[in-house]
Amino acid sequence: MTTTDSADVLIVGGGIIGCLTSYYLSQRGLSSIVIEADGIASGASGTSAGWLTPYSHKNDPAMLALSPATLRLHAELAETLPALTGIDHGYQPDAYLRCAVTEDGITELLAFQFQRASESVAMEWLSGEE
Repeated sequence: MTTTDSADVLIVGGGIIGCLTSYYLSQRGLSSIVIEADGIASGASGTSAGWLTPYSHKNDPAMLALSPATLRLHAELAETLPALTGIDHGYQPDAYLRCAVTEDGITELLAFQFQRASESVAMEWLSGEE
């Protein structure tokens, strides 16, 4: 562990957000100190399933706006971090399935698919028979 008396930024929390904030600050020439009550990734970041489902937020405009950037960021980190750390964190892009069982649900999903197409998100419509 490294200790220092000063830094440009103090980050409270050593989960994925805190650690990546420190990483990106360093890429911009800023120093940071990460403080964590227990160990790095000892809370939710270290115990979650790690699923990335940025399009699961039901039409929340703020969350949906972040979704394309979220997917790009994770893909970039999957290439960058192993080279820097020697650790493969197991990122694997995979399909995400949303189902509709009513006419209203089908209408909503078709609108959702149309909206995401403008973000170059690959989506495929499957019928109930498929």
